[in-house]
Amino acid sequence: MAYSNYYAASGLFHGSMSSVMGTQFDILMVGSDPRLLGTVWEKVESEVQRLDKMLNRFDPESEVSFVNRRALPGDGGGRALEYIVELQALQ
Repeated sequence: MAYSNYYAASGLFHGSMSSVMGTQFDILMVGSDPRLLGTVWEKVESEVQRLDKMLNRFDPESEVSFVNRRALPGDGGGRALEYIVELQALQ
């Protein structure tokens, strides 16, 4: 769940997202143009969601979780590292 609010009296914009990588994400921006700040917030929110899908170890569908499942205990992360190299080659 995400929300945002602009406080005109102080020129403060507050954006918040709950449950991002197992925590809450808040951003405070100062400015006099609420539309511009809203646009910036939308871009920040989109990027945080993108990163959450990749890096959230609490989400079994994330890329980090997938890499962790492929790693074998005691191999020093060798299989996981091989997988990361394979992913980078595909990009």
